[in-house]
Amino acid sequence: TGNKVKAEKIIKNIIKIVIKISVLHRNNQFNPEEQKHAETFKRKFQVFPK
Repeated sequence: TGNKVKAEKIIKNIIKIVIKISVLHRNNQFNPEEQKHAETFKRKFQVFPK
């Protein structure tokens, strides 16, 4: 089940990235171009409640 291990590692890395982007965004650390990229990334990984 090497695929499961790889998938878990990818999910873990995505979560780390999302948290880092959230902290930077909250502290206004992005320039306007980076802000656009962060918003695009946020929309792609936003979870919609069912």
